[in-house]
This record gives sequence, structure tokens and C-alpha cells, in this order.
Amino acid sequence: MENWSQKRDVGVGQSVGGEYKIHKANNGIAYIHILLDATGSTEMTCPGTKRTKVWEQLLEQFEKLVRETLRPGDVVYIWAFNKTTTQLCKFVAQDLDSKSESIRRQYKNILGGEGAGETRLYDAVKDALNFQIGEEKKRSTVGADCFLVPFTDGMDNSSKTSLKTMMHQIIGAPINRLHIIFVTANLPQNSRLKEELEAALKVKALIEYETSKPGDMSRAFDDLRAQMKAILRVSVSLDHGRVVQSITNVEYGSSRTDVAKKVSKTLYGADAFRDAFNQLRLR
Repeated sequence: MENWSQKRDVGVGQSVGGEYKIHKANNGIAYIHILLDATGSTEMTCPGTKRTKVWEQLLEQFEKLVRETLRPGDVVYIWAFNKTTTQLCKFVAQDLDSKSESIRRQYKNILGGEGAGETRLYDAVKDALNFQIGEEKKRSTVGADCFLVPFTDGMDNSSKTSLKTMMHQIIGAPINRLHIIFVTANLPQNSRLKEELEAALKVKALIEYETSKPGDMSRAFDDLRAQMKAILRVSVSLDHGRVVQSITNVEYGSSRTDVAKKVSKTLYGADAFRDAFNQLRLR
């Protein structure tokens, strides 16, 4: 599982090469933006329970994420979105206990507000991303890992930002180590958001869970925690005669071995330059 590079011929004047690097967190702090859906759907009772609300499970799992996955000095931003995007809190991971009650109170107030009937997911992603870009410019944190994690059912009914525009901003964001991970509940298989995320060139992942049952949500967050711990950065250069095309991709999995298997299978299963490029490009 050490860094390595490989190159092989796939035809006359054509070759495919890969430089594989284990993605390791830098020595500094990471910046994590958690975007919580604060619409009527999160105020519903979790299936299979009598009183537990979806939003209560979301916050419970979020706190577990901070305690079990993040380092003490990592910076966390909590956002709630419905008709508007509101930054509830910024805190250092080790200070979660002192912030937890305030976060719950603010989130619950937003749920009961006038904007809870609208879902502006695309606006929320754009707002949080633009905020982090501004922070990057002020702090010059070129080497810091940045996670943007929206929790949503994937629905958007009134954003001023279109889905295409949101995806363009994700792809073009000037953040070197940006990880976009959408965690979705009840996302339709023919969803345009799902299609865009699966085809995106920028680093991203999609974690889906079928229902808002506590067990399903818990498994989704287990997957999220594993992916945040095991990220493999892959820089791939493909030579076609004198033309060199390069892409950078981050693959996600439950372990480094799982990630390496995915990438190696793609590289060695390709029979031609175009096939290799297209397969890696669409991951």
C-alpha cells in the first residue's frame, strides 16, 4: 500500500500510466462543513419508532462523527438549510460538548420557522462552498483537507442556483484537497442529482440509504466515517502519441485496500487509451 507508479502499452503509439498515492491528511487541521436539511421532511418521525424525529437522529449521528472521526483541532462548521442557508456554529472538534446544546436549539428553531416549507439544497452547497473559498483566500490553507457534507433527501424545489451551476462550482472550486460527500435518504434512482454526482470529475462521493430508519441512518454514517478515514488520491496521466491528458481523482472506500482494488481494476481492465481515459474520468 505504498506509493507506486506503473505504465504499460495498450496499442501502437498508445500507453496508459498511473501514479498512485495514498491520500494522507496533512499535519495541519481540516475544515469540515456539515449541511443539515432543515425542512419538514426532517421533522417527521423515523419509521419504526414512536417519537424519534429524523433531525434528532441526524444530530446524534453528527456528534458521533465528530467524536469518533475528527481530530481535536479540526474546525467544524454546522449549516442548516431550507429557504435560507444559516451557519449555526463554528467550533473546534474538541469543544463539541460545549456547543451541542446551542446547535440543537438553533436547529430546532429553524425547523419551526417560516422557511421550513422550501428546500434550497443547491443554494446551500453554493453558499458553504463560497464561504470556504473566501476562508482559503484569507488563510492561504493550500494544503488543508476540506470536507463538504450535505445531508438531504436530494430534493430541491426553489433554489436560485441550478443543479448544473452547483456542479460547475464544485468542479471548478479552487480548493486543492476538497472532498464532497453527499449523504442522501430516499433518493430516486432516476434523480438528476444522482446522475450528476456519479458523472462528476471533481472529488466526490454519494452515500445512499433507503429509509430514515435509525438503523439505515447509522449504517450511512458508518460508511461516511470510513470514507473520511480512507481516501486514496490517484493522479493519472494518459499518453496518446505526443498528447498527454491528465486528471486527478479521489476514490472512496471502506479501507485503503478496497480503494486500491477499485482503481487497479479500472487501469488494468482497459484495452485501449480511450477506454481507460473514459472509465477513469467518469468515476
